[in-house]
Amino acid sequence: YDSTLKTGNPTLDICLYEKLVLCQEKKIDFTFLADGKAVDFLYPEEIYSLFGNLLDNAMNAVSELEEGKRVISLSLKREFGLALIHVENYCQGTVDFRNGLPIRKDADAYHGFGTQSIAMTAKKHGGNVICHQEGEVFSIDVSLRIPE
Repeated sequence: YDSTLKTGNPTLDICLYEKLVLCQEKKIDFTFLADGKAVDFLYPEEIYSLFGNLLDNAMNAVSELEEGKRVISLSLKREFGLALIHVENYCQGTVDFRNGLPIRKDADAYHGFGTQSIAMTAKKHGGNVICHQEGEVFSIDVSLRIPE
């Protein structure tokens, strides 16, 4: 991809650009503010997996909603020695949680590996994952400890 995004991390630029193109095709409004340097310590495959799973889950959640609710926002910042990722999107119905992670009742055997992968990456890097639903809005916060 000839990415015009400049987050400060070329791998993140490519990942976000790919998801931006997919969102445009699906008429999803995807906005982000990202300090890519915050995740310089991650391997490229960790960046693709982490952000890919976060955004794929959000895209799946909003793809069947009416156009005004096909909205995803992502932020990535550094604060107190942590890389903090926040993703927010509309969702339909009530989300069920198991061990703090969202699950779907109608899921096949492979559904849920994305959120487990997100949690494993966070744990590997001394962080955690917090998911929350308030009304029609679902959010996920991922923290990763930035090595000194």
